[in-house]
Amino acid sequence: MKQRRTSISWMKTEESTGKLPPSSVDEEKYIVGTILTDNKAIEYCDRLKPFHFYKEEHKLIFELMLILKEEGRTIDIISITQTSYKKKYNDRLTPYFITQISNYCVMDLTELDYLINSIIEYWIRRELILLNSMFIAETYDLSNDL
Repeated sequence: MKQRRTSISWMKTEESTGKLPPSSVDEEKYIVGTILTDNKAIEYCDRLKPFHFYKEEHKLIFELMLILKEEGRTIDIISITQTSYKKKYNDRLTPYFITQISNYCVMDLTELDYLINSIIEYWIRRELILLNSMFIAETYDLSNDL
């Protein structure tokens, strides 16, 4: 299985360009918050994967949501908090943080679909930037043959 790049790779890219990678933390909050308040919303997130999220805490919460969905359990503040303790994520996902995220919510699924598309587009842009940065770095390395 292919190893996912980490935020450490992004830090190198940020240092070299002086720019933050494309992302929208607020849109991520709205997706996660909507699922926390309406369990049916997870059914509309079939294209979305944890690695699409920029913020690490949002990746972790979404991963837990997918686990709960697979187990057929209700997705809410309590089940996410309990599962985060079992997975040892409780240092990053405090009950306070999870409760705060639940305050973000969209009212209709059309808006949720727009946010999902937007988050995936940001991820594609980050991947392209990272790949191009790696390609440029390889090109400057004269010790490698072309």
